[in-house]
Amino acid sequence: MRRRTKVRVIIVAAVLVVAAAVWLGAKAQRSAGEAGAQTQRVAMERLEARLNVETGLRGYLLTVRERFLRPYFDGISAYRATTEELRDDGGLGASGLAILAAQDRLTEKSLREARRAIARRRAGDSVSIAWLDRGKERMDRFRRANADLVALADRRRSDLEDRATWIVLGIMGLLALVSFAVAYLVIERPAGRAERRRAQDAEFAETLQFAADEQEARGLLVAELERSIEGTAAIVFSRNNSENRLEAAAGLDPDSPFAERVQDAVPASCLAVRRGQPFERREDGSRLLECELCGAVGANSVCLPSLVGGEVIGSVLVGRDGKSLERRERRRIVVAVRAAAPVLANLRNLALAETRAVTDALTGLANARATAQDLDRQVAFALRSKTPLAAIMLDLDHFKRINDTFGHQIGDETLAALGDVLRHSTRAGDFVARYGGEEFVILLQDTDTAAGVEVAEKLREAIHQMHVPGLTGRVTASFGVASIPEHAADGDSLLRAADRALYSAKNTGRNRVCVPADSDLAGLGESLASAEGGPAATA
Repeated sequence: MRRRTKVRVIIVAAVLVVAAAVWLGAKAQRSAGEAGAQTQRVAMERLEARLNVETGLRGYLLTVRERFLRPYFDGISAYRATTEELRDDGGLGASGLAILAAQDRLTEKSLREARRAIARRRAGDSVSIAWLDRGKERMDRFRRANADLVALADRRRSDLEDRATWIVLGIMGLLALVSFAVAYLVIERPAGRAERRRAQDAEFAETLQFAADEQEARGLLVAELERSIEGTAAIVFSRNNSENRLEAAAGLDPDSPFAERVQDAVPASCLAVRRGQPFERREDGSRLLECELCGAVGANSVCLPSLVGGEVIGSVLVGRDGKSLERRERRRIVVAVRAAAPVLANLRNLALAETRAVTDALTGLANARATAQDLDRQVAFALRSKTPLAAIMLDLDHFKRINDTFGHQIGDETLAALGDVLRHSTRAGDFVARYGGEEFVILLQDTDTAAGVEVAEKLREAIHQMHVPGLTGRVTASFGVASIPEHAADGDSLLRAADRALYSAKNTGRNRVCVPADSDLAGLGESLASAEGGPAATA
């Protein structure tokens, strides 16, 4: 009895020793992992804050819209808070603090230049592309330094975990082999998976920041989901700006039967969008209310809304046939969708701002700024391909009389109606813009003067037949047509020649189409020579 008691005591003591060793080792490793993960998390938040500063600054400098300064200032606050948190972390050591100091110097220099650039933009000055490129270069240096900081934190975590492992091995002694197996199965392998997930998440978040547009970002999200969760297919749905359509923006095979189902989908078709909460389809079909879109990518699927600031901008549908989605796989989907949502929203807002910057709000046509940009491109193409390029300039006749007689509201409706006529009376590839006031420009690629006159005559007749509610009488317009190479050799002279022809139409009775006369072209050449200080200036 006494020996049995001793054996029992020894067994209990051994179990307690093993349990204590496992507990102490696991606690040490967990603390190490949490410390390293905390440092990495703060470092990535700091990088994200720095990216928000750069994104907000670039957005404001490109659009001069004050709303872009909100992420800029929020990013500055978040950057400084995370920097202080990293300084308070006692495990970075001298190397980590040196990296932090170098990043701070680089950031403070960038912020000083940013404040000067913002002041210049508010004063009406422009910011050069070279300045923006320097900002991108500094951001790349910051990102590389941040990667070194994350690697340093990872080494710290690895060192602490290794130390904890040796403690476990020392305490367990002869049970080291068993302890190693337990540590590997219970701790190391999950930690490795977690580390790989963190690296993959970091790569995905960083790659998203370089997406050129919303479509590319959606494609990255689909690729991330399908590589992270084996055997799945993903579709990203986007809610349009008018919020009356839900479009499959990425991941959908256009030849699949599902493409027809989503062709006319509305936001209410997706339960995740309608509720603003994840919706998981059950294979047994036991849901009281089934989603119209779920089930397209597999018998087991989950659909998550893309939420930004409480607003649903779309949804992401992920599913596969056969094996159901595990809890960790659903967590992976949530992480990826949450990381992509703000990037998609920022890219959408930036694209909308860029579109508005080159669009006339009244007619929906391009504006004078867009005309200057597109004219250079079309002239370069015409000269390179040796094809003609025709320009039509038109001006409404007696438009001031319309405003004075019927009011500016009817005048605006007349311009809007004219924009619709021009848009629907030209080819899809033709460029149509409101050049200013009641003057419009049309650029016709691969079109000579004679063909341009035919187009102008058709437009003149269409405008004459145009009906504007509240306006009595017919609307007429005068047209000037010129072309490269017949009347001009570059974009500026092309528009001048068309403008001269337009004035000829105005001076000869209006409601007609004119081309530049020889005297107009001679006068145009003399004015150009005078402007350049050539022989005509001294004649």
